[in-house]
Amino acid sequence: MTTAIMTSKDDFRDLDQLREYLATQLRQGRLTLILGAGISIPFALPDWVLLIKRLYSTKHVKPTKDTPANLAEHFRATYYKNNSPGFLKAVRKALYGGVKVDFDILRRNKTLVGIGSLIMASRRGSTSDVYTFNFDNLLELYLEYHGFVTASLYNDRFWGGYADAKIFHPHGMLPFDASIAPSKDIVFDQASYSAVVGKENNPWRQRILTSMRANTCLFIGLSGRDMNLDSLLYSVKDHHASLDQNTAYWGVTFSTAGDAVARTRWQERGIFYHQIKNYDDDLPGFLFGVCQEAARKSK
Repeated sequence: MTTAIMTSKDDFRDLDQLREYLATQLRQGRLTLILGAGISIPFALPDWVLLIKRLYSTKHVKPTKDTPANLAEHFRATYYKNNSPGFLKAVRKALYGGVKVDFDILRRNKTLVGIGSLIMASRRGSTSDVYTFNFDNLLELYLEYHGFVTASLYNDRFWGGYADAKIFHPHGMLPFDASIAPSKDIVFDQASYSAVVGKENNPWRQRILTSMRANTCLFIGLSGRDMNLDSLLYSVKDHHASLDQNTAYWGVTFSTAGDAVARTRWQERGIFYHQIKNYDDDLPGFLFGVCQEAARKSK
């Protein structure tokens, strides 16, 4: 019989046991979703590296060989210094270039549907918080097509209020609909990363840390190489509530890569690295299973 405490790597490796554990956390409002570019790439949105290449191509320039963060900083400083609105407009154009979004397109993505099922409130519970490191708001669009009231929170100061789903964008947001105002800035280049990571009293950092430390975190679509995220993981590792119960890991991430280096990086930070065969079928099926198990336990 599965317990609500997972004390070993084998407990997390067993998908049936992991499903029951996450279902229990979902029912108790202790499941936080943290999302990355992997959930947006299927919609033809670029990852960080491709986005930077697209930006340079608008200036008919080929980027030099350097880290993406340094290249992004060079691009902003060279072409949009002291022009934040112009920079955000350029990034948005490069982000959504050639992308078409409607309900039919969104609902065909099984991973997005599985994520949405965790967020949609029910008697079996729902996620406590949702954080996305993406600039896009495709998740909100999907939920709104279902008639859910969403709130996209992307500035460091915002009012509280009622919404069916609050989606936090700590790196900022550039809405698909150009008529909606974007965030004041985005965390995109080396300078903006350093500003966030280097400030312990940053409002976003404090909010995310509080949520991470008090909930089981499910990471989807993230490589783990983001400097801001990595700093957060290290801060949570030795201060998570699960340590009082000797839980082996305080979060779970999924990957089809089987990358030994990535596995070590995640697990050294207290996150169990779960390899799956197929991202389109295995992960959505697992997420639906978590919801179904939570519903069964709620009867």
